[in-house]
Amino acid sequence: MRSINKPSNVKGFLTASLMASTAWMAMLSVADATTIRESIRAAVETNPEVEVVAADRRAVDQELRQARGGLLPSVDVRAAAGGEYTDSPTTRNTEDGDNSLLRNEAQLTLTQMLFDGFETESEINRQRSRIDSAAYRVEEAAEFVALDAVEAHLDVLRNEAIVVLNQANIAAHERILAQVQDLADSGAGDIADVRQTQARLATARENLAVSQGSLADAEAAYINVVGDAPVDLQLGTPPVAALPADREAAAALASTNSPTVKIAAADVDVSAAEARGARAGFYPRFDLELNGSAADDVDGVKGSDYGASALVVMRYNLYRGGADLAREREAFHRTNESRAALRQIRRASEQQARVSYNALDTARARTEALQQRVEAQRRTRDAYRSQFEIGQRDLLDVLDSENELLLARVALTTAEFTERFAVYRVLSVVGTLIDTVGLEKPRETISILRTPDDVQTPERVEEKSLEVIEPRSEPRPVRGELSGEPPIDTLDAADEINQSAVSLDQPVLADTVPEESLQLDTASLGEDEGFLPAAYVQDTQTSVASTAGVANDTLTRSVGSLIERMFSFGAKAPDAQPLETTAKQKNFAQNRDAGDPKQISTFLDEITISD
Repeated sequence: MRSINKPSNVKGFLTASLMASTAWMAMLSVADATTIRESIRAAVETNPEVEVVAADRRAVDQELRQARGGLLPSVDVRAAAGGEYTDSPTTRNTEDGDNSLLRNEAQLTLTQMLFDGFETESEINRQRSRIDSAAYRVEEAAEFVALDAVEAHLDVLRNEAIVVLNQANIAAHERILAQVQDLADSGAGDIADVRQTQARLATARENLAVSQGSLADAEAAYINVVGDAPVDLQLGTPPVAALPADREAAAALASTNSPTVKIAAADVDVSAAEARGARAGFYPRFDLELNGSAADDVDGVKGSDYGASALVVMRYNLYRGGADLAREREAFHRTNESRAALRQIRRASEQQARVSYNALDTARARTEALQQRVEAQRRTRDAYRSQFEIGQRDLLDVLDSENELLLARVALTTAEFTERFAVYRVLSVVGTLIDTVGLEKPRETISILRTPDDVQTPERVEEKSLEVIEPRSEPRPVRGELSGEPPIDTLDAADEINQSAVSLDQPVLADTVPEESLQLDTASLGEDEGFLPAAYVQDTQTSVASTAGVANDTLTRSVGSLIERMFSFGAKAPDAQPLETTAKQKNFAQNRDAGDPKQISTFLDEITISD
């Protein structure tokens, strides 16, 4: 009985062991399977691109600590010892007249900033905004690396599928070659068909070698992104449900939620804090300085000196060559620069979202069309095969149909993986890829200093995209009415004269008086102060020349008023003193209503003007 049952027990044991081993291998296979989510997790945790920006984020934390140090007191110790030679009025009163002593001294100083024009506060706010910007950079890098991991994962699977298709193509050609070889051996076929099939089989094997090389390249790219070799990669189902409704919805979401946009928005906060800090130069600075000192044998006098002081020190710059004002204006323009950069990045993000959604729609359309192409080509191949077996179709048609079917299947495989990748690409562009696959972002993306007011909401991003306008940011003109100068026509009566002529519908005849009679004598310009400037004389010549020949009482009175004003600026006739008038000038002023343009021109010829 035992001899009968023993084999049975051994058989049962072996069967149970085999089943357990099979179950364990199956469990091990499932455990070793790598999904897209696992590829993303490994890439985000180990990729150096993420580690670089994460280290920068931690470094900015320390810059904030440095800025906060400005609010705390500074304690300095100074100690000195050495020989000192002194020749001063104090030592000259001694017998030696000078003195050489060994000097020792120590000093302790505590300085506490009381007010610095909000410079330290602005620097702290700037560093807090820089931490936000650095945190968003980590998030951006994580999203990009996650997308690279998805691309590498899918590319390995795509190339594996293409390798399988090429292997199937080789098997099909081998079957055809065997069939043709049998026909040739039996005398029913042609040896040329055998050679043709062998050539096509060699081409199929070449295509397999190329596809295997592409697979090796894809695996190398996977290792570069993820850090590990691909092992039993799983395809999975793309998260189509997480996609925005349409292309414009994706663009709107990317415009405010993309990590790249959030970086630019945080940079606007950085520039705003810099602008506030740039105004510190307009304020005084107050410091509390506590000082204690002890010294021996100082300044040629033997003995010990002790001192202590507690001072509130004010420092206020009165003039720095306009540097403070220029710094404030620079900071203002830097603010608008960062806001313009935000608008530019938002547009670029919107474009990327639209292009990514277009790629998804295109891949879907191509996949549908290529599925129909593959099915049609498969039916064609099967029909050609059947016709070849009954002698109604040439071998070349059968071989061509196999090649066309391979090309169609490869194109379909590529389109299907492109469609899958396009889904993840859209999610990455709008900044939701890592959240969609259910992974945690790197801890450096978290800022414990970020208040609700610091969150880059869509409303705040919109507001930060607007240009800031500040009239004080532009330098004041040095010439013109905006600089405080009087209007350009204040000392020029030309407009008044011309308006008088136009109001009476009188033509302005500039050619009725010879030009030489209208030239003022400027050769005898004096050097006395108070004389009319030469530029004003030129304007007067132009005004008179433009109106000469008009015999009109109103026009004559206007020119007479002009000459009286010239007198008030120091115009003089020959041999007259400045600021005085001759009898002829007084006579002309009293009788200007009866004058004419020729008399005016003649009189002006007698006037000399000082520059």
